[in-house]
Amino acid sequence: MLNIPDEEDQLLRFPIAVGKKWDASHEGDPRRPGAHILRTTGEATVTGIEEVKTPAGTYRAWKIERYDRGFPGGKNSKPRDYTHIFYYSPETRSIVKYHYEQGGGGAGGGQIDFELLKYGSRRSPQ
Repeated sequence: MLNIPDEEDQLLRFPIAVGKKWDASHEGDPRRPGAHILRTTGEATVTGIEEVKTPAGTYRAWKIERYDRGFPGGKNSKPRDYTHIFYYSPETRSIVKYHYEQGGGGAGGGQIDFELLKYGSRRSPQ
């Protein structure tokens, strides 16, 4: 998730600091099977540091809020709004919690949530 070569598509921009903002645009490939979003534009902002509880434990994490507007493909498409809220933990060096919501633009909408389920090294066989 973090090794994305195109700077516009990256979820995170280091160094992270409260108040930091960056453009968050994405251009989809309409030739990809199932692709329908051709272009989204928006902005990401680091809004604070919070304690985040997940099944893997509780972590202090940077909260990043990203709001995009995109246009699905099609002749009569209306714009849709997309919300991404994610938490990056320096301890795990990963996103430990992620919330995505899609709204507007007629049919569709919905949300997706991810959380870190397990963290730590594997034990070697004894």
